[in-house]
Amino acid sequence: MENRLKQLKKAMKTTVFSGVNFSEKHQKNIRQAVVNEGAGEEEVILAIFRMLKSEKSGFEIMDVLTSKGNIKFADHEGLLYALLHDLEQKEYIQAYWGTSEQKLYKLNDKGRKLLSKAETKKESASFVLQTVMGG
Repeated sequence: MENRLKQLKKAMKTTVFSGVNFSEKHQKNIRQAVVNEGAGEEEVILAIFRMLKSEKSGFEIMDVLTSKGNIKFADHEGLLYALLHDLEQKEYIQAYWGTSEQKLYKLNDKGRKLLSKAETKKESASFVLQTVMGG
């Protein structure tokens, strides 16, 4: 468990939550809801676009998404690579082989323009998803 989560857990035991107890059933339901909820596809695509301002490997993208609590691709890495391939085919990102024989991804001009537009709109995540999936 990450250090910040350990600190949160410790703080919860000594603060107002000290008297709150969850049954095993409640804990299981909460964990399942978190897994089911996750980040929506919109947020994932927007996060990927933001990450790809600089080149990243698929592994690095997965690592960042996971560290931010997005478990959408956990145990389903192929889904991430399928999404990256789709973004490459739609010419939002470019992919190339790096010197360490690792495939690297980076936003191209079309992707940067879309991200720039998305970041100026209120509902940026849905704007990106509509644009990427629609075109």
